[in-house]
Amino acid sequence: MDGVGHLVPQRRDVAQASHAARCRRLVYLYEDIAAQSRTMRHSALAGDWDDVAALRRDCIRLMTRIRELAPRCRLDAQQARRRLEMLREILADDAEIRALREPRLRWVDQLLHASSSPQVSSDPE
Repeated sequence: MDGVGHLVPQRRDVAQASHAARCRRLVYLYEDIAAQSRTMRHSALAGDWDDVAALRRDCIRLMTRIRELAPRCRLDAQQARRRLEMLREILADDAEIRALREPRLRWVDQLLHASSSPQVSSDPE
């Protein structure tokens, strides 16, 4: 107690509260990336590759924050399950985006090698 009769939080309590807040923030960051990933997939389906690139930059920024925060967090079982759900969603979105991007990459590859080949097919879009 302080001199006025109020309870003073113990350092351990403050540290635990701070740790819990960091871990919640970590899970929120995974949720943010999953939401960005969904938006990227929708943009890829619409053929808006500029938007996909911009969203990818946002995801990289969020991943950097995760790398900074993750070593200081030990997720509880529920948070770990939620994180795993988000990672699965992100990977599924990424696989779909890659599948949509492949024809475009082949077309670009053909353009780059056009000097050695007389014929290049039209834009895949």
